[in-house]
Amino acid sequence: IGFDWAEADRKFQEKMAEHALGAVIGHPQKVVYLNYLMYITRQCDCWNAPNPPLFNDVGIFAGFDPVAVDRACYDVANATLGEDVFRSLWPALDPLIQLEHGEAIGLGTQKYKLVELK
Repeated sequence: IGFDWAEADRKFQEKMAEHALGAVIGHPQKVVYLNYLMYITRQCDCWNAPNPPLFNDVGIFAGFDPVAVDRACYDVANATLGEDVFRSLWPALDPLIQLEHGEAIGLGTQKYKLVELK
């Protein structure tokens, strides 16, 4: 998968959702999605420099719907900090584009039921 870094951020986020759909299309309920809401930093986790976490670890999110799992993580991260941390860090980017596009193309839904396990 290639990407032209000169493209607009919206197109990049939409392509991420499209590539995810392409990887799992035809395999409903056969893929489990795991998100670790742990050691979330301002920069990418591949950043080659000290990168302190923005908040304490929250936990691991799992489900059969990647859009719902991502939306739950987004909502819980913001609730943990009491603000939309992603919009405040990158005000020029809309953090919901990928979720909205993923929902529009049938990757999943932004609706979820959060079940906490201890």
